[in-house]
Amino acid sequence: MSPDQFREFILESLKEQAAKADCVLYHLDGPDAIKHMDALMEVEEIDALQWTSGDMGPDGTLEEWYPIYDKAIMAGKSLWVKVYSGEFEDWIKNVDRIVKRYGSHSLFLFFPEMSLEQANILIEYADKNWSDIQGTIHK
Repeated sequence: MSPDQFREFILESLKEQAAKADCVLYHLDGPDAIKHMDALMEVEEIDALQWTSGDMGPDGTLEEWYPIYDKAIMAGKSLWVKVYSGEFEDWIKNVDRIVKRYGSHSLFLFFPEMSLEQANILIEYADKNWSDIQGTIHK
């Protein structure tokens, strides 16, 4: 579907549906969906964006996704980021970059299953390093 067709056939219905919900997370699925970002960011009722690179693609922490996230943040949306690429240490390193760029107030992070020990380390690290961060990209 072209961006023009999206605007013609989808956008108004999406706005109406989103207006009926208390909190709206839009799941932008795969590279072919990126072309609809401009229209989606015009929907004030969308509160957050979840980007996924598609089936079995890399997680949401890649710097390659920053243009998508930048556009969402500049439109006043929160980000829902799925973290799974690499090992536990990579998760922390990659999320550090995301938090420094976008701050902690508009960021929701989803981590994969991990051991209790890893979870405790992650929570302690997050409390110390990811709380009340402004970020360099913000509206």
